[in-house]
Amino acid sequence: MKYNTIAVGTDGSDTSLRAVRTAASLAAVYDADLIVVSAFGSHDKVGTRQERDAEIPVISEDMSQTFLKAAQDIATEEGAKRIHVIAKSGDPVATMLEVGKYYQVDCLVVGNKGRNSVRDRVLGSVATELMRKAYVDVVVANTSDDR
Repeated sequence: MKYNTIAVGTDGSDTSLRAVRTAASLAAVYDADLIVVSAFGSHDKVGTRQERDAEIPVISEDMSQTFLKAAQDIATEEGAKRIHVIAKSGDPVATMLEVGKYYQVDCLVVGNKGRNSVRDRVLGSVATELMRKAYVDVVVANTSDDR
């Protein structure tokens, strides 16, 4: 089996950058294209009415660009040769799936971070949701501090 195009998401956190490192290493081994995605935008607060002022920014577009630059540096350091970065407005899971289909990605990489956040308890983790909805292989990188 060979992966030709690998995609990974980042939100700028240390753990998501570890997932980028994992994806970049895979891209180097398989000589695959690497697509690094950062979803930006705002989401409704849990438990509030869906009013305009009920939205909180999760990641701004500017922040997204900063995160992608850091991720690109890590991917280069890991030996990935063809790195593409994409900042896209939307939900992280939907964004990864859209980018994956558009670029014919055959492997999605995500970190296991976030299992204890409010969003994850209410809506489910990004890793779990991607594994459930993806049409390609999903690699979940262990990004915990105690590994």
